[in-house]
Amino acid sequence: NKYLLTLSFRSDGSSRFAPDKRWGNFPSAAGAWKISREPFMSNVTFIDGLKLRLGWGKTGNQEIPDYLYTTTTTGNQNYPFGNTINPGTTFLSSGNSQIHWEAQTATNAGLDVNALGGRIEFLGDIFIKKTSDMLVQPTIPYMVGLQKSPMVNAGSVENRGLELVLNYRESRENFLSNVGVNFSTYSNKVLDLGEKAAPIADADFMNSGMVTRTEVGHPIGCFYGYKTNGLFQSWDEIRSFTYVDPKDGTIKLVQPNAAPGDIRYRDDNRDGQWDKDYIGSPHPDFIMGLSFDVAYKGFDLSMSLQGVYGNQIFNGARWYTENGAASFNLDTRMLDRWTGAGSTDDVNFPRMNNKDANNMFISDRYIEDGSYARLKTLQLGYTLDESLSEKLWIKKCRVYIGAENLFTLTRYSGLEPEIGMGALKSGTKNISLSIGVDRTTYPQARTFLLGLSLTL
Repeated sequence: NKYLLTLSFRSDGSSRFAPDKRWGNFPSAAGAWKISREPFMSNVTFIDGLKLRLGWGKTGNQEIPDYLYTTTTTGNQNYPFGNTINPGTTFLSSGNSQIHWEAQTATNAGLDVNALGGRIEFLGDIFIKKTSDMLVQPTIPYMVGLQKSPMVNAGSVENRGLELVLNYRESRENFLSNVGVNFSTYSNKVLDLGEKAAPIADADFMNSGMVTRTEVGHPIGCFYGYKTNGLFQSWDEIRSFTYVDPKDGTIKLVQPNAAPGDIRYRDDNRDGQWDKDYIGSPHPDFIMGLSFDVAYKGFDLSMSLQGVYGNQIFNGARWYTENGAASFNLDTRMLDRWTGAGSTDDVNFPRMNNKDANNMFISDRYIEDGSYARLKTLQLGYTLDESLSEKLWIKKCRVYIGAENLFTLTRYSGLEPEIGMGALKSGTKNISLSIGVDRTTYPQARTFLLGLSLTL
């Protein structure tokens, strides 16, 4: 009970791959050393347990739709023949018989500490996780003639991170308490995207541009779009926003189709090309949680908080509802849009304009801070004294009141800051490449509870 070793091997088969690519082999190994059981630790009385852990393992991912390894036809594809519209079938995508398991290889080292008679518990882990042969649908040119990209195994991504957990327990005659804190952070980097290493764009918004871009050397699924600099306030500002055409030396407008009240896109080097770059990341700097439980005589109180810091969110709801060029119901904030006469420099909503898409491009206007702290659960209870419970012919009786998602502290203006990957929706080909894209995510409900627990 001092040196521990665990070995495992599994072979998984999935019908989502072709018969000759169906199986994947996934081994793992883990070892631990209970340092506290060594003779040299016998005099360290305040440490009850000290264990060092090492682990390595490989797992697989086959979470893709069925039958992508073969080319299938799709019905209800109407086509004209003479003067009649006829129903037909066609190939919307091409199958790929070479797709196989996506592999995730993880290596971790950890330290477990128990001290002061079990009152303090500490768990720490550092890890490196590499995902290779990722199952993705890369962007293909329209000239190919397919509406959907074929699924391929391409590239690899690496995550390096740290996870810490600290618990404190206190037990006395009529008092019990437990406080726990957890902290985690990670860095994400794309190492490879296949033979041509072409960036993968995802999360299309009504053909106005892709929101995310996955490229070698950058974190996966970062936001990519135009950089902006407020609104044009006058025709003079538009006429002064120029560049020199290197072909003939003439002075031209950077935004020739713009009008006062339109979004001004940046062109810092004045080459006539709007500045387009990475404008945010959905990956947080760190994730934290706090849990608290205390009991005194018959009363008990518990609560848990969670939060993230340092990530950004693409607020797609604002793209829909603060867009004067879109044919959607608009937010009431558009009542304060730029209207020309009387508008001031602090107005940040563009004019109404449905004649061109100048104000509809994906840009940093819709990138917001996604940091938040949320009180997930809060509950107060009271358990009747045993002597009183026995008089009522019951073994145990507890009444409680509580709440879930009682409050959320955030600067995010959307309905819900806890976005994640969401579900596969229109315009999204790869869920894992569209993290933090808010397509009007439904908010988590605030719930109030009143309960009674009886043991007869």
